[in-house]
Amino acid sequence: MRRIQTNSILQLSLVLWLVVFWPLAATAQSENDLIQAAADGNVTNVQKLLEAGVDPDAMQTASGNSALSLAAFMGHTAVVKALLDAGADVDLSGPNGPALIGAAQEGHDVIVAALLKAGADPDAQDGFFASALLRAAMNGHTNVVSQLIEAGADIDLAQANGMTPLMAAAQQGQTEIIDILLLNRASLDERDAKGHSALIWAAMAGREYAVASLLKAGADRTLELPDGRTAYDMAKSEKIAKMIHTGTQ
Repeated sequence: MRRIQTNSILQLSLVLWLVVFWPLAATAQSENDLIQAAADGNVTNVQKLLEAGVDPDAMQTASGNSALSLAAFMGHTAVVKALLDAGADVDLSGPNGPALIGAAQEGHDVIVAALLKAGADPDAQDGFFASALLRAAMNGHTNVVSQLIEAGADIDLAQANGMTPLMAAAQQGQTEIIDILLLNRASLDERDAKGHSALIWAAMAGREYAVASLLKAGADRTLELPDGRTAYDMAKSEKIAKMIHTGTQ
């Protein structure tokens, strides 16, 4: 009698595994396959998996990145379009933010256009509260910056430490981006959480041409950090210090 009961329990356990757990394991494997195919740019496998019913919003367990965000970051345009056509959530966000952040950071303007057309939020932010515009600005992607501004992105949206797209562009010496942002009325003398302005960031980083652009636009040379130092004091070179002191470019 006890042997019969044991066999029944084993049989019931097997049935539970086949009915409940095996489909879950199979689904997880299929989603992992989709994520890998998306990251690799293998649009053929992506389409096969989507046609088989795999969730287009599959996400990596460890990183939290979605198939769409990985494809967008890697620049796999055909994969991005296939996932969007399958109904992928364009604003699905993990620690690195939604797909638009990665595409903007890497300068994939065709993918940025596709994501915006699909309804992506132009002001979406990543885990550091950096926007797509800030990521594009700091990396010098002029086309993407223009696309995002045209889509209505908040030009002064700051990340967690208060850095704005203009400050990021100034720190990195992206003069063309600086000009685009100022043309679209970016706040010239905005301050971050530690009191840095775009001019102070450019001076600290030794970005001569960025300093010249900001001075030409009328940046306030007298703004002080909490300890009283100005852009002049923070200048990385004597030439930049002289530019700031005289206010000339």
